[in-house]
Amino acid sequence: MVTPTYLRHSRYMSKLQAAYKRKHVTQKESSSTSLSTSSSSVSLQRPVPSHRGATFEVIENPPAKEDHSLPPLPTRWNEADKYGGLDLLQDGREIRYAGPTSKIEQHEAAAVRADHKMPHQGGIYYFEVEILAKSKEGMVAIGFSGSKASLERLPGWESDSWAYHGDDGKSFYGESTGRNYGPTFGAHDIIGCGVNFTTGCAFFTKNGVDLGIAFRDLNNLRAFPSVGMKRHAGATIKVNFGQTPFVFDIDGLVARERNNLGKEINLTKTSKLRPPLDESTLIQELVSQYLAHDGYVETAKAFAEDVHAESRALRSNRSNPAKSRLTEEDIEATNRQRKQIVTL
Repeated sequence: MVTPTYLRHSRYMSKLQAAYKRKHVTQKESSSTSLSTSSSSVSLQRPVPSHRGATFEVIENPPAKEDHSLPPLPTRWNEADKYGGLDLLQDGREIRYAGPTSKIEQHEAAAVRADHKMPHQGGIYYFEVEILAKSKEGMVAIGFSGSKASLERLPGWESDSWAYHGDDGKSFYGESTGRNYGPTFGAHDIIGCGVNFTTGCAFFTKNGVDLGIAFRDLNNLRAFPSVGMKRHAGATIKVNFGQTPFVFDIDGLVARERNNLGKEINLTKTSKLRPPLDESTLIQELVSQYLAHDGYVETAKAFAEDVHAESRALRSNRSNPAKSRLTEEDIEATNRQRKQIVTL
């Protein structure tokens, strides 16, 4: 399982790892039960019920359902989501441009998308691409795209796609002209692509140097990492989705973003809340909402009951003690918590 260092201590990664473990435990138990049942059916007859009690058949556990609220991380390029002129190598992490599949298609490009979308639950997502080989005339584009973007053109040239192009250093978003962004790049360069889902901004790096914001207003982005190549055959790139350390200090960036968010929270004045709440009641409300929203509804109920009991015991004047947040959204969260992911 791929575990990028910058996501290692995030709630998203903790949940993903827990779901991954549950999945394998369930598979192991199902396999063991199936083998035991199969062996018993061959060598033994079903026992006859006796006065000691009824006899029951062993029923295998039903397969766990997929939890779409917790998407897995990208791990490789998708063989089923690429243009025909690309060859996948090294377990799907390397791509070699074989050239157009016919003379008619020589003016077109070839693109590929990753096996999974960039998860917004982690706050920031980042990956790097190393240009292993490329001619001076060759073109390479690195970025991300939705499933509807054509794979016969470079990312950025199609709607629902964003990319940084190496031949001219421009950034493209559904356009053919592009905008001046950064330096050109070629063979042996390492280009990073990151999306900050909290701010809705995307940025790129070159050989460990942050090039700044390339795209904005991406708060609702749901896209796959994507690369594309054009013109001369033989161009080869290798992606790093977190399998090895990154060249750019993404861990430092994430730490700074977390620190800035903490400062912003500390500067928030509770006196401006409507209706106004004292600090103790505010904390109770936040804890109650957190527990309910993440699916810990029973714990949220117990917490609310404790607060009510404390309020009565101390004869508190608080008119709005913590409430049990049992909305439709929270019930859905409970259902999500009880599911187990089967495709990570």
